Amino acid sequence: MTDKEIIAAAGIKSALIVDDGYDLVPRASELADVDWDIFFDDAIGDALERLEAVFPGFDPDERADLRGDDAFIQALWEHRGVLDDLVRDLFADYVAKSLRDIKALGEIEEILTDLGIAFTKAGRDFVKAAEQVDLIIIDLFLGAAQSDEDRQTTVAGLKKVIDGRDAPPAVVLMSQISLTEEAPGLRDEVELHASGFRSIQKKVIKKGARMRRIIATLATHREDSLLLAEFTKKWKTGASDAVERAGRELRRIDIDDLHHIKSLLLSAEGLLPSSYMVSVLDRVLQYEIEADKEILSGAEALDKISDKPAPLTIAKGKDSFRLIERTVFANPERRKRDNGSVWPLTFGDILMSRLQGSVSKASIFKGDPNRVFFVASPECDLLRGKNLHAALLIGGTLEPLAMTEPLFGEDKTTPIITRGKKRYQIRWDFGFPATITLQRAKNHLASDGSAKIAETLRDVSALNLRQQYLDHIGRVGMMALPPRTFNITVQCAYPTKNGDLVVIKIGSKSDLTGVMHIDQRTKTARIAFDQTQEDDFADAILGIDLGDVATNSRSEIEALQQQTQLQQLFRTGFQNLKYPLKPSQAAQLIAPSRSVGNDASQKNKPIGKLFDGESSHPSASVLQNSGFAFTLLSEHD
Repeated sequence: MTDKEIIAAAGIKSALIVDDGYDLVPRASELADVDWDIFFDDAIGDALERLEAVFPGFDPDERADLRGDDAFIQALWEHRGVLDDLVRDLFADYVAKSLRDIKALGEIEEILTDLGIAFTKAGRDFVKAAEQVDLIIIDLFLGAAQSDEDRQTTVAGLKKVIDGRDAPPAVVLMSQISLTEEAPGLRDEVELHASGFRSIQKKVIKKGARMRRIIATLATHREDSLLLAEFTKKWKTGASDAVERAGRELRRIDIDDLHHIKSLLLSAEGLLPSSYMVSVLDRVLQYEIEADKEILSGAEALDKISDKPAPLTIAKGKDSFRLIERTVFANPERRKRDNGSVWPLTFGDILMSRLQGSVSKASIFKGDPNRVFFVASPECDLLRGKNLHAALLIGGTLEPLAMTEPLFGEDKTTPIITRGKKRYQIRWDFGFPATITLQRAKNHLASDGSAKIAETLRDVSALNLRQQYLDHIGRVGMMALPPRTFNITVQCAYPTKNGDLVVIKIGSKSDLTGVMHIDQRTKTARIAFDQTQEDDFADAILGIDLGDVATNSRSEIEALQQQTQLQQLFRTGFQNLKYPLKPSQAAQLIAPSRSVGNDASQKNKPIGKLFDGESSHPSASVLQNSGFAFTLLSEHD
């Protein structure tokens, strides 16, 4: 299918181009940085008479008020023909920016026309015009001053449009500046998924192909993106309704009920009403969320999401470990609340050395800063404390959580824990149980003690770990963890016939960014590259002179210069990589006709080698035969 056919099939029939270049009159804020003093100082004689004629009551002594008056600016703008000698310098920067914008906007209009998309145009007041369109192409700064206020005009307007619609529009953000860092933050502010959002720098719009490719990409995944957006909206609405229903249940409990709960139940348990009620309402709220039909129907729609063609990756902000932390651990603010327990510990706590360096050998950590402990004693015993002489602890060891280190499975492990700014995983040693007395626990956890509670496992995670330790009735079922991901930086180079290795420059960078997804069960990894670099990478690859390439590597370089292979690199990336990574392994592309996840034994298209760091590079003579050299340099934030 052609781009035009793909876009039509996705139902993208109308667009709105939003830019302050379409506004007919500048605002006072857009002229805040010009030299007004010269203008007002020149307002004498004939100049004063002309100004009074176009703006009755003009008084040069009121300059502070006039320069901020939109009505005064409008009068100067509309009569700039007769005031040219006075206002030419005032409007010079504004006019220059407008001319640049008009050229870029004209190119966008031509592209939309060629793609068969009907469009309208709007300036700062665009919300009404955006109510029904399928695609919005909008400037980051709706104002010549490029100020925070101008950016907020874009954010607030887009947010209002999206909140008011069941199906959000696809959005392309544009600006004179690079949007690599700015776009992800704005996308989060207006609450769009990356699959329905793209960005482009205005200076490359003239190339045409890039804007066409962006719109075609949005169209390709439009149906699936809308399904995800529908679920997100239904979840937010359903969760809010569930809170309301849970609130009604809470209002059925009055102070007399709290009195009876406290006197008949909590006094025997030793638990404070505040902690008990929060725990009860946690479960009531979960019950109401599970009962919400909107949430359930929205979730069912996710089953319809297709994997053909494979969606593109936007690497910025990808972090599956954040999601894992929130499913495995209780929120630290909840953990800090006093629950009335006799013990300073609770079931599921993970004890960690307060210091990361030197650790006392007299402490439970025995001088090892990487030793941690899981509190396995029943919570009721820790609450009452009268008959519990010592709490049961299970020892474990902090292991690095890094792309170059093996990832543990789900048995005898906790997949992530943070210490300072570093992340670790825990390998639990069921052969190393320990106990701690109440007084020793208090001493260790005092403000000057050697230990701290690093995290508290949620009930299911804590029960699962204790059940493994006890090896009793059987394991408590655990929700499968999502694949673990690392943000990566990859250098791309090719060998020349002279024996050199030429690093490819990708836009303003010398490397590709992306995400490595790791499936610990199959010991495999996938690398997905950031789609925002696709156009710059394509330009760089197409610019390689095959005559300069080492003879035995030309076929791989020539293969990647084909449009279908270039696109495939960013759609499926590198699949079925061995993990932990070998020093080097084949970098292969899945054939465009195949879907992601096919059996690894099927033949793929080799385009080079993937090296785990520059130290893994072989000799120059071997590199001559490797095709592209993709070198995994590091993780990045």
